[in-house]
Amino acid sequence: MPRRADPLTAPKVKALMDAGAPGRFADGNRLYLVVTGKDRGWWMLRYMLGTKSANGKPVSREMGLGPADPAGKVGFGLEQARKRAVEAT
Repeated sequence: MPRRADPLTAPKVKALMDAGAPGRFADGNRLYLVVTGKDRGWWMLRYMLGTKSANGKPVSREMGLGPADPAGKVGFGLEQARKRAVEAT
């Protein structure tokens, strides 16, 4: 069984963005913070298409929800990203 990550918090998002180590960090409900460098990142929503691939498995896709910015000035903070994820589903 996969291990569930603890949801992100605003201070944790800021710390991850400040550190700048590239990676994908789960918030839950298929929402991820993708950090690409110091103070650079974006929000991603993973979802499954109703269609199936040639081997009969559902097709996984990723949708960008916008730039990540803990301060919310030029991008979206955690709460805004969560709202956008709900609107997109």
